[in-house]
Amino acid sequence: MLPQASPDVRLRATFHIMQGWWGEINLGFVPLTSTVVFNRFLEEIGTRLEVVFDAKDQDDSIVKFKIPIHHFTEVWHTDRKSASDLPTALVFHFTDEGFESFKAMLPGRVETWEPKLKEKKRVLSKSLLFVLDPSDFIMAEDGLLLYRPGFIEGIELFKLNYNEQWENHLCEQQGRYGEEFKDGIVPVDSQDFTAYYKRFGLRNTESEHLAGYKKKPIRIFIARRYLPRKSRRAPKRRQRRKPAANTNKEEEDEDKDEEEDGGEEEEEEDPMEIDPSQPGPSQPGPSTSAPRKKAVRRGKVGKDKKKKEEKEKAYMSDISEELG
Repeated sequence: MLPQASPDVRLRATFHIMQGWWGEINLGFVPLTSTVVFNRFLEEIGTRLEVVFDAKDQDDSIVKFKIPIHHFTEVWHTDRKSASDLPTALVFHFTDEGFESFKAMLPGRVETWEPKLKEKKRVLSKSLLFVLDPSDFIMAEDGLLLYRPGFIEGIELFKLNYNEQWENHLCEQQGRYGEEFKDGIVPVDSQDFTAYYKRFGLRNTESEHLAGYKKKPIRIFIARRYLPRKSRRAPKRRQRRKPAANTNKEEEDEDKDEEEDGGEEEEEEDPMEIDPSQPGPSQPGPSTSAPRKKAVRRGKVGKDKKKKEEKEKAYMSDISEELG
């Protein structure tokens, strides 16, 4: 059933919340149970708009907020192009007056977080981020359902209605809040939205990391310090270790080859190295060919000597004949 509106509420737009962030502070919403509501009232002085939601203080006590629309400068909504890659969200930007009023409602959060942020040279955010269920958006008038599309279809109809009502609301405040009204509910592109949430250390992920939520995955945010760490055996680390692993493998292969060869390596002879056991050009020494060469020399000398003796014998024989 639709929540009953008070008699003076003429138009009500309801978004179901997955998460709520005040900068890096998680406001502790219950997924799909908590809501953020835009109410439009018709009064004697004209139109009045307010934003209604409940949030938890530091001690888990519930604080009910009813913030008049002139406490915001504008509201961002994620556009159609980024809906598949980024969480469906509304971002409320406070005026200075709205910011001080909001801080006063959450004293426990302020007391806890201001010193932590001061150490990091940071301050409390002047905006609120609501992550929404993109499948459910309710628009009702006088307590009767007008339509219930998904966020992507409903946000354009919502803007047509509420930008006009926002302008009517501010017409009553022109003397106080000044400048000519511009559209208060505007789309934000993925680049600006990403830069926004990264300022607060948030990371875009899926609802599997959301405690107690077991339904279909919805894109949400999680604080960077709570993201699960990557395994030490992640592919990137294995790739970094790959050269070392290859080196060890090559060393193991070399050791294996040495074992198969008997554990010894044959040394190649250096052509410039002289073996003292071999005769060099100016180094006489024993040679395996020496006996063969000497044998040849001995045979040649014997023949020459025999011829010489025969010549001498013949010569002496001739002399003997002449004397005889």
